[in-house]
Amino acid sequence: MPNAASCGQTGTCDDSGRCALFDATTMCKAAGCDVSSLTVIAAGFCTGQGNCVTGSNSDCGAYRCSAGACNQTCTTASDCNGVPCVGGQCGGKHSVGATCNSNAECDKGFCIDGVCCENACSGSCMACAHSLTGRNDGSCGPALSGTDPRNKCDAESGCGQDGTCDGNGACRKHGSDTSCTPAFCDGNHKFTKGGTCDGSGTCSAGAVVDCGLYRCNANGCGQAPCASDNDCAADIAVCDSGHHCSGKVVVTDAGTGDGAGSDSGGSNGDPRCNVSGLIWKTGNKTNFVSYPDPNSVACLQFHACDYEGQFSQCPQQTETMAWVMSHNIVAAFPLANLSLHDLCLKSGNKSIVVTVIDTCADSDCSGCCTQNKGATDLLVDVESFTNVRWGVADGPIQWADLGATMGSGCN
Repeated sequence: MPNAASCGQTGTCDDSGRCALFDATTMCKAAGCDVSSLTVIAAGFCTGQGNCVTGSNSDCGAYRCSAGACNQTCTTASDCNGVPCVGGQCGGKHSVGATCNSNAECDKGFCIDGVCCENACSGSCMACAHSLTGRNDGSCGPALSGTDPRNKCDAESGCGQDGTCDGNGACRKHGSDTSCTPAFCDGNHKFTKGGTCDGSGTCSAGAVVDCGLYRCNANGCGQAPCASDNDCAADIAVCDSGHHCSGKVVVTDAGTGDGAGSDSGGSNGDPRCNVSGLIWKTGNKTNFVSYPDPNSVACLQFHACDYEGQFSQCPQQTETMAWVMSHNIVAAFPLANLSLHDLCLKSGNKSIVVTVIDTCADSDCSGCCTQNKGATDLLVDVESFTNVRWGVADGPIQWADLGATMGSGCN
């Protein structure tokens, strides 16, 4: 049977009486694509002389070869020769924000995070996709806080990098929720809170908390009820019958307004109260606690613990419990010209010299200052440690102004 691919005899005779050969209209070899599918291998035709001759191969350029012909349009990049398919044509460039697989596909030349980006978007915590920045695709900006799209932020110990970006284009440092030093107790009543990172790579020391009359432990300040004196601050407090830590009476030098001498509250009185010429006036005595129990109603309901050690005539400073315990101090109402004056207080044969470092405000207690003063010349509110030393019950007393304090005032 005649075979056109051989370009030989057709099996018929020609006009000259010889066996006919396949002529030039006969395809002896079909067109195809090379192994790379980038070039069309031309079809071959018979010469009429028994030979098969092929034409010139064709380079498909931006398109790929398919079924022996160069594609004329594209649907996807697989229809093209290493260039993107844009608008049905191979070789177009994607605009900023379009999806891409290579830099060559983008008109700016940058395919970053799977989209054509406006620039190279370099930096450990910079990105170009909306899913990574929250911005429009193609807009280069800081990666979202808590992510690490480039895997460039190594997690570090202490207050160093936490392994993610900070939302501003840099690796984030450990923040205030990260502990960097342990809390500890000094063995008595000073508790130091654990240090925390400040977000800038520095460990901020923990605040020192004065536990007042209670002894601290590894977890913080002790609280009522106390079981024994060992639960209370050493040297300054004892566990009372109500299982609360109460301040011990501290005896210091007399006669300066800075402390209570052994005769400050006794029957002999303070010698400065025996000076002739003193002008005695009437007063009503009450008492207050400058360092209340953290579990007391004063602290829990009226936030008194927020103001412990603070006195109106000693502004911008907080007196320690040790200072309060070692000074004879009172609040006076109305204050008038008695600020930082020494007063001699007298009840029966008991007298004491105190310093006025605070006052009472009716606005804080719905007029209680005026009410407690009553018809007397002065309301004298005695601090609790001073009150214990003097040993006089609340009620009517006498007082005399000794003038500007001879003690250390607020120091």
